[in-house]
Amino acid sequence: MARGLDGILRYRRYQLDEARRALGVLLQEAASLEKRAQSLEEEIRFEQATAAQNPELGGFTYGHYAAHAIERRAALARSIIEIERRIEQSREKVRVEFRELKVLEIAEERRLDEETKKALVAQQAVLDEVGLELYRRRED
Repeated sequence: MARGLDGILRYRRYQLDEARRALGVLLQEAASLEKRAQSLEEEIRFEQATAAQNPELGGFTYGHYAAHAIERRAALARSIIEIERRIEQSREKVRVEFRELKVLEIAEERRLDEETKKALVAQQAVLDEVGLELYRRRED
């Protein structure tokens, strides 16, 4: 029984580690998307300032750039929403894996405590028997 439980515990720890790794990858992707969105906003501000400094040329080129920037901003926003949804799913998976592992760890801890108690009871019985035998020998 103990060996089987050890294997299950190792498997559950592995599952939890994998779920955490997957969550970490998603969080990195989210951070990258946020950074790209921030970079795009800075680029838009720069292009607006450049177009304002040179209205003749800026008026001609900025309109096309602005339309493209709006599309990029919308695509990034959709990607961010999607990654946030996946992150929440991954977090839920980590929570489930953790709960399942914790249940098994508690069961293993209780089993070990029970074995320790049985061993202590058996040891005490041996010591009691030795004590009784010594008492009998002194009495004889």
